[in-house]
Amino acid sequence: MSHLFSDQSEAYKKYRPLYPKQLYDFLYRHVHEFDLALDCGTGNGQVAIELAGKFKHVIAVDINKEQIGRADPHDRITYRNADASDTKCEAGSVNLLTVAQSLHWFSLEKFYNEADRVLKPGGLLACWGYGLCSVNEQIDPLIRTFYDDVIGPFWPRQRMHIEQRYESLRFPYKQIHAPELTMTKTWRLDQFLGYLRSWSSTNRFIQYKGYDPVRTLAVRLKRQWGNVEDEKTVTWPLFLKAGHKE
Repeated sequence: MSHLFSDQSEAYKKYRPLYPKQLYDFLYRHVHEFDLALDCGTGNGQVAIELAGKFKHVIAVDINKEQIGRADPHDRITYRNADASDTKCEAGSVNLLTVAQSLHWFSLEKFYNEADRVLKPGGLLACWGYGLCSVNEQIDPLIRTFYDDVIGPFWPRQRMHIEQRYESLRFPYKQIHAPELTMTKTWRLDQFLGYLRSWSSTNRFIQYKGYDPVRTLAVRLKRQWGNVEDEKTVTWPLFLKAGHKE
């Protein structure tokens, strides 16, 4: 799957929304020690950078070289171009293992075996993702039509797990009750369009069809957006699975 995120790695870094402080606060409340965190499927390193503010050291792995190459360096972070099922971490060394918007790409049982190997007893495994964004009642139907009907056929089959909020994926540990969380960004129209172009399915559409489908959508969005320089709040629902290794 790594090629899906190679061509738009720069757009991915520029336009991905940031996870809220409340998410990290929840994780830190359930972590017993702060020696080592492991972020699998780190992408551009967004989560790793946040964890580095709390942990003595962070190891961040991703199978995609282009994504890792664009991650911001940090003196507490070691980036590795590696599979999440073979992180090269020492057994029983990790206090917190995070997976953000990536679990559905992994070979699940192999990854869970690796997670169980590297986590300390009592270490926390936390996997989360986010669904389709929302702007307002005028714009949302246009986004939904674009998502389902225009680029829908170009979503990889693993995308269904995001739609199902990971409910169909087995989790290896007893789950901790997680709060309802959302992400928000305030964007102009051009920034919102940049986000839509960062989707892997948009990239695949362009490769197969030879043109950018966002250009057609942009014409319709402009009618509902108003002044294109106006900023609107975009929200995403977050879902989270977390539990301790016994």
